[in-house]
Amino acid sequence: FVTSKATRTKNGDTMLFVSFSDDTAIYETVFFPEAYLAFRDLLFLGGAFLVEGLVQEDFGSFVLQVSNLQRFQENWS
Repeated sequence: FVTSKATRTKNGDTMLFVSFSDDTAIYETVFFPEAYLAFRDLLFLGGAFLVEGLVQEDFGSFVLQVSNLQRFQENWS
C-alpha cells in the first residue's frame, strides 16, 4: 500500500483509488463502492496484500478493478 484517494460517485457512494507497489512497479487500483465497503478496514492495517480483480485499460493506462483483497500472511506457501 502506497497511497489512496477517496472520491464519491454521482450517487454519493464512496470509492477509492489506491496505489500499491512491489519490487518492480507501482500498480494503480480502483475500489468501486461495493469493494470499498468490503475491504476498507483491511486496507489500512498495512503490510503486504494479495490483490485480485479485472485489469482495464483507459487511454493507455492500466488499472486493476479490485474484486478481492487479502493481507499476505508469512505462513502462506
